[in-house]
Amino acid sequence: MTGIDGDGEHRTGAAPGSRRGARRLRVLLVLVVVLLAVSAAVLTLLERRVDERDHRAAHAVVAAETAALAVLDYRPGTVAEDLAAAEELLAPPFLDRFRQQSREVTVPRSRSGQVASSARSAGSALAGLDGDEALVVVYLDRHTVGADGIPHVLQTVVEVGLVRDGDRWLVAEFTPR
Repeated sequence: MTGIDGDGEHRTGAAPGSRRGARRLRVLLVLVVVLLAVSAAVLTLLERRVDERDHRAAHAVVAAETAALAVLDYRPGTVAEDLAAAEELLAPPFLDRFRQQSREVTVPRSRSGQVASSARSAGSALAGLDGDEALVVVYLDRHTVGADGIPHVLQTVVEVGLVRDGDRWLVAEFTPR
C-alpha cells in the first residue's frame, strides 16, 4: 500500500503492527484447530471405553442370570447331570463349594425325596463392574416340587460375583440374600 502520512511523508507497504496481528491470528487459528482435533480424539477414545464397559456389563448380567438358572434347575432322574452341566459356568471358589454341596446334599436329597427344582428370572441388574470382576443382583422365582407333589414357590434375591475368563464370565460367588 502506498500513501502519504500525516507529516507529508511518502510511505509504502503495510504497517508492521498489522503484519503482527495477522501472524497472531494465524497462530491462534492453528492452535484452535489443533485443540479441536485433540478434543475429538479424546472424546472418541472415551466413547469407545464407555461402549466397551457397557458391552462387558451386559454380558456379565446375562452370564449371571444364565448361571443362576442353571444352578437351580434339576430333576430327580437327571440331577447329577443337570448340576454337572451347570459347573461349566462356575469358577473357584464357588465351583468347589458347589461340587461338594451337589455331591453331599443336593443329589442325594433330590433322588431320595424326588425333589425337582427350577427357577425363572424376575429381573437382574449390574451392581458393580471393576476390570475383570462384576457383581450382579438376580431376582428369581424358584419352584420346587417334592415327593408330595406340592409345588413351592420362593422369591429370592441372589448376588452373583463373576470373574472374566477370556471372553466368558464365570460365577465365583453365589450369595442368596
